Amino acid sequence: MTFVRRLLIVVVIVAVLGGIADRAAWWFARDVATSRLADRGVSSPALDIGGFPFLTQVASQRFDDVTVTSPRLVSNGTEIRDLSAHARGVEVSFADRSITSIDSLQLRALIPTDVLTRTIAEHAAREDVTIATETDHLVARVALPGGFTASAPVTLTPAGLSETGYAQVTASFGAVSVDNARVGRLYASRLALPAVTVPLTSLPRHLEITSIAVRSDGLVIDLAGQGVSLTR
Repeated sequence: MTFVRRLLIVVVIVAVLGGIADRAAWWFARDVATSRLADRGVSSPALDIGGFPFLTQVASQRFDDVTVTSPRLVSNGTEIRDLSAHARGVEVSFADRSITSIDSLQLRALIPTDVLTRTIAEHAAREDVTIATETDHLVARVALPGGFTASAPVTLTPAGLSETGYAQVTASFGAVSVDNARVGRLYASRLALPAVTVPLTSLPRHLEITSIAVRSDGLVIDLAGQGVSLTR
């Protein structure tokens, strides 16, 4: 066997072993990251880490492309569903098993109707208000004596970031209608619903809302941000 053939065999063996080590590191990192996400309230997370070679990303503690999906996340006592996130330039610290920063992040999440009701009612100081979905829009309802109901259309618009960096939405209420005109006149003052701005504290900070869509089971929100921090 010539020297050149031996050298080629050694190169192939090294390449194969390097590929195996690279994939082994990928599986290990994915398992650790999945476990860490579960510790943070992410249910059944599915995680994919892109980029090759992977060992160099591990050595630099920086991952090029990461995608995460989860059916449910509970954060600060608040539930969101159908979470999907795509991150680029993810800086991590293996010492404390944390994500230190993300160059860019795109995220989509569903805020369930009951969570939306509770959040808006809390900030509007109106415990009698409930939020319902009707086809592709939201409706606020207030129960009145005698079994009557007052309702008003709700419009949600992005409202920038709060002082602490959380995305906000402003809920504006349209004209109130009552299924009994006389009852409506009696309780007219009680039916006033001023606009209220609500911070979405269950989501990562430094993300701007890019779109809002109403679904039968809640509100689908798309967010995006640069230089995102996941610390709270």
